[in-house]
Amino acid sequence: MPIFSTMNKIKKLFIKLSGRDEFYLVVLTALAIVTHFAWFDPKSILSFGDWWHWSNSMVKEIGSYWRPWVNHVGFGYANIQISLISLKSIWSFLVKLGLSSDNAIKLTLFIPTVLLGFISPYFLFKHWAKDKLIAFITALFYGTTSYFLIKQTNHILLGFAYAIAPLVFYSFVLALEENTLPRWLIFTLFFTVSIIYEVRISYITSFILFIYFISFYFRQLKKYFLSLTLAGILTLLLNSFWLLPTITGPVSENIASITGRSVWGDFLFDITHAITLQESSWTNGSPNLSFIIQPTLWHFWIVPIIALMPLIFLNKFKLKEKRLILFFGSLTLTGIFLTKQAAHPLAGSYNWLYQNLPGFNLFREASKLFQLTALGYCGLLMFTLLFLKRNKAKRIYPVVAIIVMFTAIWNTKPLLSGEIGGLFTPREIPQDYHLIEKKLTKDQNYYRLLFVPALTRWFPSTNNHPGLDVIGTIALNWANFIQSQDLSGMPGKEDIIQIFEKPYANKLLDMSSIRYVLIPGQSDKDEDDVFSFRDRNRDFFIQELMKLAYLKKTDIGTKNIVFFENFDYKPHLYLTEEKETVYKNVPYQTIDFRPITSTEYQINLNNINKPVYLNFTDAFNPDWKIKAGSFNWLSVLINKDYFLANKNHFKNDAGLNSFYIDPKSICQKYQCHQNPDGSYIIKLTLFFRPEANFLLGLTFSSVTLIGCLIYLIWHFLYEKKVKK
Repeated sequence: MPIFSTMNKIKKLFIKLSGRDEFYLVVLTALAIVTHFAWFDPKSILSFGDWWHWSNSMVKEIGSYWRPWVNHVGFGYANIQISLISLKSIWSFLVKLGLSSDNAIKLTLFIPTVLLGFISPYFLFKHWAKDKLIAFITALFYGTTSYFLIKQTNHILLGFAYAIAPLVFYSFVLALEENTLPRWLIFTLFFTVSIIYEVRISYITSFILFIYFISFYFRQLKKYFLSLTLAGILTLLLNSFWLLPTITGPVSENIASITGRSVWGDFLFDITHAITLQESSWTNGSPNLSFIIQPTLWHFWIVPIIALMPLIFLNKFKLKEKRLILFFGSLTLTGIFLTKQAAHPLAGSYNWLYQNLPGFNLFREASKLFQLTALGYCGLLMFTLLFLKRNKAKRIYPVVAIIVMFTAIWNTKPLLSGEIGGLFTPREIPQDYHLIEKKLTKDQNYYRLLFVPALTRWFPSTNNHPGLDVIGTIALNWANFIQSQDLSGMPGKEDIIQIFEKPYANKLLDMSSIRYVLIPGQSDKDEDDVFSFRDRNRDFFIQELMKLAYLKKTDIGTKNIVFFENFDYKPHLYLTEEKETVYKNVPYQTIDFRPITSTEYQINLNNINKPVYLNFTDAFNPDWKIKAGSFNWLSVLINKDYFLANKNHFKNDAGLNSFYIDPKSICQKYQCHQNPDGSYIIKLTLFFRPEANFLLGLTFSSVTLIGCLIYLIWHFLYEKKVKK
């Protein structure tokens, strides 16, 4: 009959296609596009939770401000994510070529995350299984774990590191098996990419690589010693652009303050969620964002039960397979033990590891360690399917394979329906922010814009026009000006407004270079509504600011955002003849200065004939230094006395930087131009000292990267020529 003939043709076609990698890669890519359509849509705008929107104007200049000191938000801060300058510089390059910032980010982060989440485990497990369908099934499971999907709704950098981890592992396996220089270079480059995107997940990946080497190659340590040493040195060199300033600068103190916090979230973890690899907020619909652990869904038990089979029938496998099964079993047990966090058994073990194991304090809560369980289950699942396919249970094999695939695809239901929300739901930028971006782009004068009560995700903060908000500023910079019982991030409206009612409020805003005070519009989206906490009321803030004589309501064309202008704000750098203070009016003098990056300013002081104070309106940090005369960043690393004495640098009562400048003492030591009237022209450089270590590390990293790429290209062309 024609129908049976057609079915036979389809069956033959499937058998033919199923023997090709391209078939499975196309299917996985199609699944990625269907489930993440908004990520592939060039018109969509993605922003949610911790992932704020990056405007074109922000991204264009990102290379000049994403340095050891970041100054485009608030009063600036020491950067604990310097490594991301490599990624963000690519965004900037693409935007300068004409691409929108949203599409530049999609091409370098969002799309690679979802594609690698499916494709990288496919190649890893195909290497061991020698079976494309089994590799496809394990990749499908890995790419649809609830942890991975939840991280894609908000913490996309964690998602990328999870996605690339199997590729890093695969390149490490090939490097060990072939032990050739090209293979080790490829592994080093992949591993470096993982580290740059997310160092915490890369720490977990390093643990996996270490256990794998110990399990299979430790006895051949001498054979691999040089290769491992070379890979380690190259990894350090490739990452030195962020390692050097992080280790030697104030960033290390910031990181220490973060890693010094206590363990959090014990109530979100238990043994059943750990075994089933179900993230605590997973509901099979919209994630629960209220930090309430969700019930374990029955279908999450399917893969853990199926994955037990290789351990039960261990004696049925070959010796090398047994060792791999035990390796993946150990990863699984380790992952389960850690992701139960403080639950029994051994309830205090996680806290002990957090306090005593080096590097483990990067994991304040255990969800990131689901990666261990995910890779462990993938390996065990692979051997389950191999066992069923080889033995008398061949008829069960397709049933189990279909069940696993169905379970994995079922997890994508909230993605397909759109109910998962987060970064899967396209957003629309309020028109007011387009207008603000146009206005700020044309205005080259430096000033800050202060949001009441909180900064919104759509504001285009830049070098010249940083955005900040009252809530964050009170907590970080102005706490000493506020008498409040709650500065933890949720102060009430009276706590927020009182900073404007202080007798010195106008001077505080002036010293902080704040030109505009903004009240954003009321949003109908909870995650965007800055008035939805406590007793905050938009009309209350407008009415209270209208009462202030030093602020004037200004119309710049926005419909929903209310602007108040502070006309007597001070510039980013200026001089005073006495110490700057918020408690009295101190006359100031403008100066000639030019920002090079967020970490370096060139300053010309003209006709200086007596001591003055140089005031810089970024947050005080002792690593801001002044150099008189010519400047060379290499000399910063060599000469300990390169800058003016530290005693001349102090924090003013607004929490900002002030420097005492004595022209006579400076010009006795450094070359200055003296005018006929006895006054001086002094050339100064304001420099953030960790920048020198960044530039040194960037030199090492760039030379190493170029050298690796040149060698790999040469090797590829040479091999191609030899084969011909």
